[in-house]
Amino acid sequence: MKSLKKTDHGVQVVYTNMDAGCMTVLPGIMVAVSLLIFYFLPELGIIKGLIGLIIGIMAFLLFGGILLRILMIIRRKNPVLIEVRDGYLMDRKKKVPISEINEVSFGWNQGRLGGIIFPDLAVQTIHNKRYYFCYYNLISERAIKELVEQYILPFATPQCKSKWEKHFWRKNKAQ
Repeated sequence: MKSLKKTDHGVQVVYTNMDAGCMTVLPGIMVAVSLLIFYFLPELGIIKGLIGLIIGIMAFLLFGGILLRILMIIRRKNPVLIEVRDGYLMDRKKKVPISEINEVSFGWNQGRLGGIIFPDLAVQTIHNKRYYFCYYNLISERAIKELVEQYILPFATPQCKSKWEKHFWRKNKAQ
């Protein structure tokens, strides 16, 4: 997979320029639409203008924030979002020993505000600490699932493996 890059010390989860370009198009269009709403506001009546103002501000703040965050990620020279190296799961700020991971999941979550907007790889340690590794929807869920199953689960706690199997057994049975 293009997103998983094997190294001498482990594996890196990297995004491609194509992924980054695709992820910037929709927020860019939505920011442009919200600015276009502001352009047409003077021609609307008071009620429609007020509704348009509220919608425009909300859209600009939401999609502008998403666009800004994606652009900040893209501007970094290093395309590595998550890395498994020397027995640790890490990103630029966090480092978690894989042997202490008690639970792992990925996707959108309500554990933190950013998890509602961008999907995360969420792990819980044996010390009940939760860590979130954001992949900003730049990496496919298939690649994250492969990362978990090949590089995290074999070295995680037995409880983590059983929870993962139960979760995906239920998910596959429902489909």
